Amino acid sequence: MARLADYQRDKVRSAIMSETFEARGKELKKREAALATKVILDRYGQDAFARFAEVPVGWLPMASYVNVAFGNHRRTLHFEESRALPADAYQRGTLELSERLGRQLVKLDEDEQRFAEDRGQLADRLRRALRQFRTEAELRERWPEAHAKLAAPGNRGPVAVPAIRPEDLNAEIERLRRVA
Repeated sequence: MARLADYQRDKVRSAIMSETFEARGKELKKREAALATKVILDRYGQDAFARFAEVPVGWLPMASYVNVAFGNHRRTLHFEESRALPADAYQRGTLELSERLGRQLVKLDEDEQRFAEDRGQLADRLRRALRQFRTEAELRERWPEAHAKLAAPGNRGPVAVPAIRPEDLNAEIERLRRVA
């Protein structure tokens, strides 16, 4: 019977976490990027990115984020990719948001906090559940869906280095001394 190692428990937990939260995490990132774009368009006009694209390459710095504030909410919003922006859009502190965009920022912050709490709660529950299993066979028998997350039976992860006897180690050291 193969003992269930901690790295295997972590592998199962990570796989379940990824499957459970990947889509929701991507959706939050897209919402963040969309809000960052709205902030720039609100501040510089609806044709801002078209105008910025007309400026010769290198005249406007590239940025992947913009700092924003609304009341007590301050944070950095990231674009999906770097964009040419005027320096005051990200270098001179934070941009104050309008009421409409501020409400979207607060909603995004709340959703991200709920997302982090849900991830943490599930991670804790998975850790507790996986600690109950001592062997791969027990995991396979009682929770086959989780066992499927492990690699094929022949791929057991890191290979253990065999213990070296002190006599063999001393003989190897002596042999190396003679060669040198």
